[in-house]
Amino acid sequence: MKNLPFLMTLAVVVLFSACQSKKAEQANENVAYELSTLMTEIDQKVEQEVSVEGIVTHVCKHSGKKCFITDATGKVSIQIMSGGEIETFDKELVGSRIQVKGIVKEAQQLSPEDLQAQEDKVLAMQTEGTLEEEQCDTERASIEDMRKWMKEHNKEVFTIYRIDGLSYEALD
Repeated sequence: MKNLPFLMTLAVVVLFSACQSKKAEQANENVAYELSTLMTEIDQKVEQEVSVEGIVTHVCKHSGKKCFITDATGKVSIQIMSGGEIETFDKELVGSRIQVKGIVKEAQQLSPEDLQAQEDKVLAMQTEGTLEEEQCDTERASIEDMRKWMKEHNKEVFTIYRIDGLSYEALD
């Protein structure tokens, strides 16, 4: 009986600590990544739910079931697929900043052979005149960036990621 006040105090302290810990955990779950930050650790987030912010650069014209967001520099982008509460993305979102909640997925892995085939295809389209010079230069630069990244990171494949959306919110 003498220990009852002590045990009651201890129980309150433990309960309070658990509540504070849960609140901190929930706060961290609600924090959205900037896209450029997410991309630095995206390989560790595959099959996990994340929230990310970015600027919509494209919404699929035909179905509206996918969009692309980019960071503020325009150098980093990722595809967002509709799902969960998202039936389609409104075409009016282009140019807007959004926050998306979704599951990170590996969309495609490109080997050096895949990159060579892509480069050959671009060259053939340029020769045929079905792809403009500027588009060819952009494609070749992108392929070269992927090769450079693979070499710098000692990787045999370049992985392209996407997010399977669950919900989104327009921020502006």
